[in-house]
Amino acid sequence: AYVWEYSAAALIDTQGGMLVQPGVQWKPRGNMTANLYYNYINDHIWGNNSNRNLFGLIDYANEVGVRLGYQF
Repeated sequence: AYVWEYSAAALIDTQGGMLVQPGVQWKPRGNMTANLYYNYINDHIWGNNSNRNLFGLIDYANEVGVRLGYQF
């Protein structure tokens, strides 16, 4: 059984947008978990027209999230 887990996910739009979500999960006991993740959104990796991809709508939403869980 693991105590720490590191993960990452990425979504890249062919029109130049990107969402990257690195995260870490801590599992101190079998029925408890704590997750910490960060959402990084960039709407113009290449090119200057952010209106051509989905991420132009949510580029302001870079955020940190925390989730606590208990399984019974």
